[in-house]
Amino acid sequence: MKKLICSIIILVFIPAWAWAADFVQTKYGEAYPSTTKALTFDGPVTAGNLLIVVLRIGSDDTVTVTSGGRTFTQDSHVDHVLGDWGLSVHSLANASGGSTMITATKTGSPDVIRMSIIEYSGLATSNPTHKTVSNSATSGTGNAGSVTTTIDGCLLFCAVATDSDGLGFSVLDGYTLREFDMSPTAEPDKTAFEDKIATTAGTYSGRMSLNSDTWAAILVAYAPSGQGEGVAKPNPPLNLHLIK
Repeated sequence: MKKLICSIIILVFIPAWAWAADFVQTKYGEAYPSTTKALTFDGPVTAGNLLIVVLRIGSDDTVTVTSGGRTFTQDSHVDHVLGDWGLSVHSLANASGGSTMITATKTGSPDVIRMSIIEYSGLATSNPTHKTVSNSATSGTGNAGSVTTTIDGCLLFCAVATDSDGLGFSVLDGYTLREFDMSPTAEPDKTAFEDKIATTAGTYSGRMSLNSDTWAAILVAYAPSGQGEGVAKPNPPLNLHLIK
């Protein structure tokens, strides 16, 4: 009599948040009057990480952001804030490792360029930008609006810029404030950014408290490195054996 011994296939479900994004480092700088600004991270960048750039520049200017011969994607922008300035967020996926300089070059006449560069780990290495929303107004709360994510574990990145010295930047809705500029050479506190992980897919807002002022705000949801990987993953099945 022959006995049929079957394998047991174990399905392992790995949620997207298992690859949760993590803040690595940031640096702020500015140039005035200029049409270009370059910044280099203080520490080496880890290959494969996501790089983000926040820029507050003249309203009518087109800006190109590059690093090591690669061009960043402009994820979102707000123009013509009081007809004078704009805010933009740019990203570069799957960064090269090592010492990394990022250069922003704008069109038009020389002006103030306020620039923040940020590194995150644990995000998708291609097409990481999942959802974006932006807004501008005058109030005591910078509010980019809301995005509805369809992927678990997204990084929510919210940048806010003000017209005058914003001052009083503080987080809302469980975000972490990562940077606001305090340059001794120019007006401080005009830009800030915050982040948090959206563990489950859903609708999320991007808000930040500030002293009442005219502001622009951008919220970007970046997909985690687990995008497309948070599905059932079987262990390799054993072969079927016939025992005589």
